[in-house]
Amino acid sequence: MTDLNHVILTGNIVHDIGERDKVKVGETTKLTVTIANNRSVKVNGEWKNTAYFFDIEMWGKLADNLEKYLVKGKGIAVDGYLKVDTWEKDGQKKSKTYIVADIVKLLGGKTDDSETNANASANAQKTTNTEQNDLGFKEDPVF
Repeated sequence: MTDLNHVILTGNIVHDIGERDKVKVGETTKLTVTIANNRSVKVNGEWKNTAYFFDIEMWGKLADNLEKYLVKGKGIAVDGYLKVDTWEKDGQKKSKTYIVADIVKLLGGKTDDSETNANASANAQKTTNTEQNDLGFKEDPVF
């Protein structure tokens, strides 16, 4: 049986996209954004807000189509999988866990034009990273 590695997550874009967030790998675009997912946690009988930060990596047409809509404060829903990179630096082993997006949907939040927002969501869903999904499903799950 194949192991399942599937993540569904929502959050808000932490910062506007800069030069280091978008790179070309051959002919393919790789775009990396960080989202904040805020949770309320009860500590010693008191509720405290805690922010969790997640790096999201998008590839190809998904990255190209969404780049201009992913601004600081914009809410997104991400459907993808976890990936871990490991390397060695100065004799110490390092690792980074992040989410590779298959589907990204724009949510409410910072936007200039709701019609543009709707078009971007439609384009994003049409340009998913289906080549990375080989579970045998004919359609993406509805959620």
